[in-house]
Amino acid sequence: MVQVNRSLNFDTGIEQIVIQNDARPASLPESGRALPGDGQITHLLDEVLSPPSVEQTLIESFRPEIAERDILSPSGYEMARDQAGPALRDALSTLPDSNDRQAVEHALQLLSDDKSLRDLLNTYRNLLHRA
Repeated sequence: MVQVNRSLNFDTGIEQIVIQNDARPASLPESGRALPGDGQITHLLDEVLSPPSVEQTLIESFRPEIAERDILSPSGYEMARDQAGPALRDALSTLPDSNDRQAVEHALQLLSDDKSLRDLLNTYRNLLHRA
């Protein structure tokens, strides 16, 4: 075993890393779910050699800030969609007949269409998987 500064220990050889002699199967570490957009990779060399243009700055200004990144995962999206339906129905019951009411009814219809389309997609995916 090699010791460096007596605080770092290198006790795993290349054979143990490349060829696992353990009886247990290799698995990924248990470190929570990875959400899209959590680990943005920055290209430092590109930033230094080519500063952002006006077009890139405009595109970056249109990118929305997402407060809850859980909504980007499929399960998080489904949960948010399922929670939005009852909230919109409650809001619909309190709105008088107006343009706002029509907008809420349209939003409810879009949520319903999205749910039915995703259910259809899952059905087709399961059929393809069986085939």
